[in-house]
This record gives sequence, C-alpha cells and structure tokens, in this order.
Amino acid sequence: MEENENKTVEVTEEAVNQPSREEILAMSREENKAGDEREAQNAKKAMQIAYAVGIIIIGIIQLVHVFRGDKLPSELYIVCMGMMSTMGFYSGVKMSKQRGLYLAEGIVCGIACILFTVYWILGLCGVVV
Repeated sequence: MEENENKTVEVTEEAVNQPSREEILAMSREENKAGDEREAQNAKKAMQIAYAVGIIIIGIIQLVHVFRGDKLPSELYIVCMGMMSTMGFYSGVKMSKQRGLYLAEGIVCGIACILFTVYWILGLCGVVV
C-alpha cells in the first residue's frame, strides 16, 4: 500500500513542474516576437534573388553599351557598388563568422561607389567626357 502512495506523490510532483497552457503560450509568443522564422527565411531568399537579378541586369546593360561602342554608364556602377557595400557592412555587423571579410567588402565597395559617384558628377558638369 505504501508503494502506491509513493507513486501518487511522484506523479503529482511531475504535474506541478509542467508549465500550464497559458505559460506555454506566453513563452511561444515571446519566442516569435521578432516574427515567424519561415517568413524571415523567405524574405532573405527573396532579397538574395532580387540582388542577383539586379546584378545580371546591370551586366546585360553594360554588355549592350560595350557592343554599341558607347561609354559605359557609371550610374550602373554606382548602384552595383552601393548594393554590394551595404550588403558587406550589414553582413559584417550582424554575422560573427568572417566578420572582417564582409567589412572589407563593404569598405572596398563603398570607396568604389564614392569614386564612381564623383566620376558621374564630373561627367554631368562636363569636366570628364
């Protein structure tokens, strides 16, 4: 008879240690405060695809200008370098692995973006043909 009483006490202690339904829901809300993980992954993938498509379009436009014998449009380089610089800086700040590599990419592309912007402005002013 004493064995049955001990088992009842053990089950009761386990039941007390389990969180209630409200506590589980509160913990779940806290974990998902920043948003659904699947939605975040989908948004990240969409941005990666959009970035790749943008780079491909810039490449096609550059090829058309080369085959036509036109001056390469520096505006495309400004956009491309600006995108790559932003991605490098953001990744360098947010990621723990390869932080230096991403920050270096951000710095180099940022400098290139600034130089292309200066070149473009000089072209608008008629200084550079």
